[in-house]
Amino acid sequence: MSHDTDIVISGGGTTGMVLALALLRHTPLRVTLIDAVAAENTDAHPGFDARSVALAARSVALLEQAGVRGVASSGSAIAHIQVTDQGHLGQCELHADEYGLNELGRVIELHQLGRLLRDSVNALTPEQQQRFAWWQGQQVTTVERTDAAVTVTTNNSKTANGRLLVVAEGGQSPTRAAVGLTCRREDYGQHALIANVHSSAPHQHWAFERFTVNGPLALLPMPSLADNRAHCHSLVWTLPPEQALAMQAMDEAGFCRALQAQLGYRVGRILGVSERHVYPLQLQVADQVFSHRAVVIGNAAQTLHPIAGQGLNLGLRDIDALLNSITNSVQQQQDIGSFAPLSAYQQARRGDQHTTVSVTDALVRLFSNTHLPLVMGRNLGLVTMNLCAGLRDPLAWRAMGYTH
Repeated sequence: MSHDTDIVISGGGTTGMVLALALLRHTPLRVTLIDAVAAENTDAHPGFDARSVALAARSVALLEQAGVRGVASSGSAIAHIQVTDQGHLGQCELHADEYGLNELGRVIELHQLGRLLRDSVNALTPEQQQRFAWWQGQQVTTVERTDAAVTVTTNNSKTANGRLLVVAEGGQSPTRAAVGLTCRREDYGQHALIANVHSSAPHQHWAFERFTVNGPLALLPMPSLADNRAHCHSLVWTLPPEQALAMQAMDEAGFCRALQAQLGYRVGRILGVSERHVYPLQLQVADQVFSHRAVVIGNAAQTLHPIAGQGLNLGLRDIDALLNSITNSVQQQQDIGSFAPLSAYQQARRGDQHTTVSVTDALVRLFSNTHLPLVMGRNLGLVTMNLCAGLRDPLAWRAMGYTH
């Protein structure tokens, strides 16, 4: 079966679905979304699992502009951020009200975000639905490109003929390799332990980033449990692989004691923890984000350490820039898959990508080092930044997703 479209998106996770919604809402183009997972609902989709994400304030706005309904009222707001270095005096705090805002961002569980995305797809207008094809339970097997078109074939022999292929499959993307785009990779030798944590004291919309001798630990605010006897937080704890696996296997009481020792009593007593998941951490950056009639976005373009929570936020800015490039091409009656708009897109994203990747990588190395001069320097930096708004403000705006 052959199907004609304008844009083929390979990857049905957050990045792929948001881009599809944005294109349908802001352009007259036909969009085909290919998702390897056939899920009756997004709760069963591996891209929308139990993890939580911290959405910067700009990311919340970008999702709403794309047509994702209900994001601004979902999850829990981050109004304050505290950054500390365990065992040292250096700390820095950011507060939304200092910038005339109610929040710096929001924390939302991926499975909840998945439901919002599916609801937004279901709410497409009849005209938008007519331009949208959603192929679930299929994956790209071959990509053929000519001067004027790209043809994608799936594992059940369906073909989609379009002008542009967008690869949004995540870090381990087979289609990225199929279009000849290479990556540089670096294993951090660390695992991220992910869980929800229950405490005796409310978070008051504080997010905590604490650098420990074993790796950074982030505790993010989440909505309280229904009975309100315990308050909920999302935990991302970076550890050496063996220690992460040991902490995952530890009994609940022992884990709570270990976490309490690292975190202190910022949110009262640690009362319980949900099922724990462990993920290996790796830096991965595409050497180039486009080739002929193909472009990679999100984690397929760059996979980051979670230390600063920038992965999805960077991917959403990819979507915004790509949407602008495509919209301009449509307005100028230019071929959306030709060299000029894709090259312009890469140029537009280069600065933000380079800065975000470099800053994230530098934080990992700086705060994983116990060399005394570096310890003294980073703590002096935190203290100085906390006292000087001129140094603190750029950090705050970047945390909110504003890069200029």
